[in-house]
Amino acid sequence: MKPQDRKAEWRITPTERLLRQSALFKWQLRGPAPDWPTGKLMDPWQGRAMRGSQLVQGGLAQMLKDDAYHNFSWLRDIRDYGGAAGRSLARDHVERWCKTNTNWQETLYRPDRLGSRLANLFFTLSWFGESATEEFQQLLLKSLLFQTKSLSLDWQRLDSVTQQIPALKGLFIAQVMLRRDDKDLAGLLDMILQKAKSLLMPDWGHKSRAPEQHMQLLRHLIELRQAAILHDSTPSQPLDEMVTNMGNLMKLWRHNNGEFAHFQRAGKSSASDIEDVLKRCGPKGKITPQAPHTGYLRLSAARNTLIMDAGTPAPPTDGETLSCASTLAFEFSVANARFIVGAGQYAADPRLAKALSKTAAHSALTLDGLDSSNFDEARIAEISNVEAGPADGGMLAIGTHNGYQKSHGILHHRQIYLTSNGSNLRGADRLEYTGDPGEIPSFAELRFHLHPRVSAALLGDNRILLKIHGQKAGWIFKSAGGTPQLEPSLYFDNGRRTSCQQIVLMTPVSQIRTIGEIEARWAFIKSAP
Repeated sequence: MKPQDRKAEWRITPTERLLRQSALFKWQLRGPAPDWPTGKLMDPWQGRAMRGSQLVQGGLAQMLKDDAYHNFSWLRDIRDYGGAAGRSLARDHVERWCKTNTNWQETLYRPDRLGSRLANLFFTLSWFGESATEEFQQLLLKSLLFQTKSLSLDWQRLDSVTQQIPALKGLFIAQVMLRRDDKDLAGLLDMILQKAKSLLMPDWGHKSRAPEQHMQLLRHLIELRQAAILHDSTPSQPLDEMVTNMGNLMKLWRHNNGEFAHFQRAGKSSASDIEDVLKRCGPKGKITPQAPHTGYLRLSAARNTLIMDAGTPAPPTDGETLSCASTLAFEFSVANARFIVGAGQYAADPRLAKALSKTAAHSALTLDGLDSSNFDEARIAEISNVEAGPADGGMLAIGTHNGYQKSHGILHHRQIYLTSNGSNLRGADRLEYTGDPGEIPSFAELRFHLHPRVSAALLGDNRILLKIHGQKAGWIFKSAGGTPQLEPSLYFDNGRRTSCQQIVLMTPVSQIRTIGEIEARWAFIKSAP
């Protein structure tokens, strides 16, 4: 098992493991193959035809030892590539898998993985199986029935609700398609919805505060809704409501190019993947401008968009990924181009992921390089006084966090204003001494990470010239209360590492206990082309 999979191990004792590998277990789960499903389950997702072409050309044979092979999500890629050769190849591999894996295996039968595999097989079943021979159909149905019975026994052995959801989703889809225990389907659906609701904030955001995890849960619910429609022709109102409201909130995290802002390690999903999910969330509604419980807000003017982390970091519980210390960090895009970004994006390497979770990896403020939150030290930046909305001539966002109160006796107040024409983004960061004990800081560092397609040059007099590649107009960075400098930085886009620059505004704060508060002001002003 790969190191990153260890957190997903499930509770099964050595005795239970031996029982499942015995002939007795297989005998207990035996049964005649059910009839071929009469209803057609509509797949909500498209595959990647280009990847399907590569798989048909020989790439699929190279995947045999890959975990993704046993998930069967690749069936969509071959299906959307099209052709009789692709269908025949898919059928051959499904048949081989069913014949090779007639016995229970701990890794392949882990409930969350098993639920995903069943869902993928059933969603593509009509494409590869409907015109197959009766012998093939009988073999496949026996395998599907065995896997479904095994899943119904073991899903509760997953401690994490996050992992239980895909397991239960797969079980519900299988029960609908195989027409097993029909009277229990309503209860199963209600239980899944209750578990999904336990992962959500009152404003419908995922409790992890992570866009990617929010979208993954939404994908599960959309698949669940497809099966519910097939079963009862009308999806349950709570399920419909959950999908719609989660979709509306998900729009908050998107820049104009369709991608997520890079908060809480978001960035793996492409703009097309995100749009695919949103298209299936119901009627298009207005973008949610603020999620007060999940802790994000959004300002938009003239196709320029600011997205801010305005929430208290969520503890990394229930198998969730590392939480990021990004309180009051922001990103800013100009039309479809990313401008001010966060370097703290998805990375598979655990050490790199930890580095990218730090405050300095975001466009935020640090004191002497210290993170605004540190769960190991029980020091969490609690947010307060958050407001966002119209102001004279534009939009205003404000917020306060106490992440440096325990360490330095200091509160951080941030105020950001965006003019209605989108050409002037200015802010003020004020540090207030509360009188509490703590270390005396030397410097506050305000960081503004620039997208790799942004060039920057120092002009002097605390000004920096900025140019977004492909746009005629430039921008000028101005500041007061500190000295700006350009430093190298890194940007991660879907795991790809790119060099970029960052503006660091150094503000001396050693006298804060004497004068009570210190403020740094800054602005990004669009210049004439």
